[in-house]
This record gives sequence, C-alpha cells and structure tokens, in this order.
Amino acid sequence: MSGSVDISVAIPDSCLLDEQTLRDKTLKIGQIARASSIFRVKTIYLYQDREAKVRNTDRRLIKLILRYLDTPQYLRKNLFPQRQELRYAGLLHPIRAPHHKDWRDIKAVKEGEIRVGVVVRIKDKLFVDVGIDKLVRLEGAAHVGAKLNVRLKSTYPNFRAEEIDRQEISDSYWGFLVHEAGTLKALLDQSNDSVIVITSRGGKSLRNFEPQLLHELRIKRKILLVFGSPRKGVPQILSSEGYDSSAYQFVVNTFPYQGTQTVRLEEAFLGTLAIINWYFNS
Repeated sequence: MSGSVDISVAIPDSCLLDEQTLRDKTLKIGQIARASSIFRVKTIYLYQDREAKVRNTDRRLIKLILRYLDTPQYLRKNLFPQRQELRYAGLLHPIRAPHHKDWRDIKAVKEGEIRVGVVVRIKDKLFVDVGIDKLVRLEGAAHVGAKLNVRLKSTYPNFRAEEIDRQEISDSYWGFLVHEAGTLKALLDQSNDSVIVITSRGGKSLRNFEPQLLHELRIKRKILLVFGSPRKGVPQILSSEGYDSSAYQFVVNTFPYQGTQTVRLEEAFLGTLAIINWYFNS
C-alpha cells in the first residue's frame, strides 16, 4: 500500500518553544525535514497554536528552513540570498531526495529528464537554471525567480524545457510542500478526504486500530498525521479551541510504555512515521 498512500503531517507553529538558540532551532527543523523526506511526506502543514503566543520569527524560521532544505543545492543561492536565519544551515545533513539532482556534464543530460529549476530572464527571453552549467530555454510563460518543475524537451546543444505539474511526476518522490494553516480545527475540517491520525500520549495503541485504519486507508489513500507541541498535546490544543479530540476516530499513542517522561517532537515525528511506514509495507 505504501506507494499509493499520500502522507501529510501537521505540526504546530509552537514546536520550537523548547529551543533557546537559533542553532538548536535549526537542528530541530532539520531533523523534521530529514524524517519527512525519508518517509516520503508530501505536505507539511504548519498550524497555529494561538494560546502559545508564538513569535513571528519562529514561524518564519520553520517555513524558511523547511523550504531551504527541500530545495536542490544548486538553486539555493538564487532562491535564498544570504540571510541571518540560515547561519547554521550548513550544519544540516542534505536531503538527497530524487529531485536533488547531482551536477551532470551537459552532454550527458537526456531528453525527458525532469529537474527543478528557477526562472531567469535574459534579453526578454525566459530560461531556467536546472544545475547543468547551462541555462535552458523555457517554453511558455512564468514569473522570473519562480521555482518550477520542468521536463527537458531537447538536449545539447539546443536545450529546451517545459513546465510540468507536480502531479505528473509519479515515478519517484519529489519532496515535500510546506503550507501554512489556520487553527488546528480548521485544518482538520478541510482534511476530511484524509484519514486523520492524532498522536497523543493519552491515545490507544495503534494495535487497537489496525483493521479500521487499514480499511480507511484503502478507501481514502491519504493520511494526515497530527503532532502536538513541546508543552501541549494535540487534545489540549484542540481543547483550547473549544473542541474535543474524542470526536476523531484515531487518537493514537505510538510510544506505549515509553521509558522517558516526555517524547520530543522530532523523536515522535521520526518514530511515528517509521511505524506507519511499517504498517504500509507489512
């Protein structure tokens, strides 16, 4: 079932509350990005934890570093000019997902190859930088500076490319998207086409839900995993919005009999995705 289920995750904008320095915040976000890529997460939703009174700088940092890490390295100088918030990004391990292509000799690039590019304009003509030491003529319209997925229609010496929709790339994992959401309840309401799994220490073991969960996944083919903050679990965040988590079918404890008082978000994130991945492939 693994190849046919779209995985999305939801994390609160308060997820950095337990980190005091830019370095530690950067490392935590990097762990979330790596785990998302390892387990083929398609969308990361950043929802609002309003009672936590999160600083805008933290919210911006989460989005910035996640998008930075999902961007192929050859595009980062163009898309992310030198910024103070990225001071520790060099400490992070690269994603190395399929869309992070290695440099290739321009004569070895094949027709039909798909790459991520950024749009540039030269003498009123549009080109894309796709990391092959030569700009590629772009067919069609696009905004300068835009990040695009393109397919090479012709190769050396007359490179041409066309933009393609992300949905057309079905044979390999093509990274994650980052979306800002409103409140948690609003996000859950608009995700009714997905199987919603709320992670909580107060939830039941995944074993209790196995038949129902697999049945729902076969029907919907989408799953949304919801995580809480360092200070409040998902049920508490929902309660602060005036709603009860018991209204949801799958409130799951993925760490029964944990040996520590708490499980950090980045630990819960990696562990939960690993468990869900095992279920998909068992």
